[in-house]
Amino acid sequence: MMALLLEAKKLKDRELSGGRTIGPKTLKRLHERYVEILEAGYAINPEPERRPGQRRSAQAWQAAQPAHASGCAATK
Repeated sequence: MMALLLEAKKLKDRELSGGRTIGPKTLKRLHERYVEILEAGYAINPEPERRPGQRRSAQAWQAAQPAHASGCAATK
């Protein structure tokens, strides 16, 4: 994943420095690779199964929230 994100950033920087934008075919290719990486990750590490009606613990719910949503002092 990190390699894909770094490649995308380098491509964006190169295109912007030349006054261009990334083309739709390239964006589609990057998106497809991103989805493939996510799917491979979920296959290796699937979400745990929950019984019907079982809720997440408050601690797990808070950990899943982005830092800006939880009022983290570092984001203010």
